[in-house]
Amino acid sequence: MRYWPIRFLVLAALAVVALLNSDTPGEAAGMTFTVKVAGDQVDTNPGDGVCEHRINGDIVIIIPCTLRAAIMESNAHAGVDTIAFNMLVPGINTISPASPLPPISDSVTIDGTTQPPGSAQCGVLVRPCILISGAGAGASHGLEVLAGNTTIRGLAIYGFNGHGIELVDGPNNTIAGNFIGTSDGVTDNGNPGTGVHVSSSDNTIGGTVAADRNVISGNQYGVYVTGASAGNQVLGNYIGTTANGLGGLGNRYGIVFGPSTNTAIGGTTGTTPGGACTGACNVISGSEQAGILLGSSGTGVVIRGNYIGTNATGTGAIP
Repeated sequence: MRYWPIRFLVLAALAVVALLNSDTPGEAAGMTFTVKVAGDQVDTNPGDGVCEHRINGDIVIIIPCTLRAAIMESNAHAGVDTIAFNMLVPGINTISPASPLPPISDSVTIDGTTQPPGSAQCGVLVRPCILISGAGAGASHGLEVLAGNTTIRGLAIYGFNGHGIELVDGPNNTIAGNFIGTSDGVTDNGNPGTGVHVSSSDNTIGGTVAADRNVISGNQYGVYVTGASAGNQVLGNYIGTTANGLGGLGNRYGIVFGPSTNTAIGGTTGTTPGGACTGACNVISGSEQAGILLGSSGTGVVIRGNYIGTNATGTGAIP
């Protein structure tokens, strides 16, 4: 019989525990950082697993987790983290960055639907409880995603000088259930760039269930797909309309394609011909110039099952 040194057995056991607690073999387990206040303070020590800002003096002052601090902490921690919200004030909270937010450089899920609505009329299928206003952020995009496998859900992102959301590099991102370019679904607070600017591949903007629908209105471009990207899907969104899909808020262009391949705009999943625009169907209406603009270098683009220039029920025009 062979006897293994005790030290070897202990190390082996620890390695097994680490693997069992990882998202994938060899990858660190994700953490959850919960945003508590609508301030803009940085994280004091990114990478220590604690989202807070400490002011050291005669008395130590601790400012709870802000969105900026949570992004910094998530970027510094390996693994697919979650940024949740449980603000000290329930219901609608507006976060107003005083400078550009940090680019998202490590995979994360930012989920505004975790914010308790309290007595406010906000939440899934109503309007986001978490608002991110770019009025004071200077020349910046709202959220810039460098990492793949990132999900942004349940936020209102508006008033930035650039794009609302920019998907720059990593693939397989999901943008769902957001208001982009409007704070409440009826007001034009547009981003002068693009609502969702896509230059990476295999991303999903929206989805086939109502809770995944983005309202992308009031921007220069609603969705811009470019950068030699491939395999993107734009599904089930209201682009250029109010949140109920019955009125117009407009974008100058609804959807624009630059160099891109194999992109799906809409589809037949979950739709009922002749009925309301549901499932994969996008409503693309109220545009100043064009609903969909195809660049000469875009190939393999499939546009199917959308309502263009009408309301969400197909019973009236939003030209």
